[in-house]
Amino acid sequence: MCINVERPACQQKLDVVCQIRKAVAFEVTLTNPMKETALYEISIEGDGLIGDQFFQLEPGQTGNYEIIFSPCRVGAQKGQVSIINEKLGEVWYELRLIAEACPPQRLPLFKADLGKFVTRMVTLDNNSGQAVDVRSTVTNSLNFALSPEKVQIPPFSATTVQIRYTPTNLDVLEQGEILLQTDAIGDWKFELQGQGLVPQAFEPTQISS
Repeated sequence: MCINVERPACQQKLDVVCQIRKAVAFEVTLTNPMKETALYEISIEGDGLIGDQFFQLEPGQTGNYEIIFSPCRVGAQKGQVSIINEKLGEVWYELRLIAEACPPQRLPLFKADLGKFVTRMVTLDNNSGQAVDVRSTVTNSLNFALSPEKVQIPPFSATTVQIRYTPTNLDVLEQGEILLQTDAIGDWKFELQGQGLVPQAFEPTQISS
């Protein structure tokens, strides 16, 4: 004899929002009404979701099962978390996973004497399991440069790159942008401003009257 068991209705629909290459944690609450320990088996579906495969509650205990959402790509997708106990049955949650682009990052003002340069380091994180190649575009290559120009970030790692500012004018705010693009983990955009200074050796001497 074949018995058809229908899946229970969704317990709750949840929206989870996170910027790419960052992480946000959320929880679902479970209660064990039995007089024995309850072991739950967890099934998670959705890119960027991380959680333990099993969760245990003592008799009469209430606890929170934690899930981490750490997306790599911008966009929205569906996901779900299914929590199953052989005696209590299944509880499942429908997820709407929203991965947002990181906003442009404006770096502090660069200042350098005319004829010299200054540098600043920035860190690029890769929370994916693959090596990632990074392409760079500099909108004002006269004043700003990236080193190295070609970058590869190892899996689950980070690397630093150097931004260099070389002024070409005095007392003028020189601006530019550096866009770092990948196919796997999104992009970075740095907004840059620099100011050229009079070299100290050439500053005019003030004469008191």
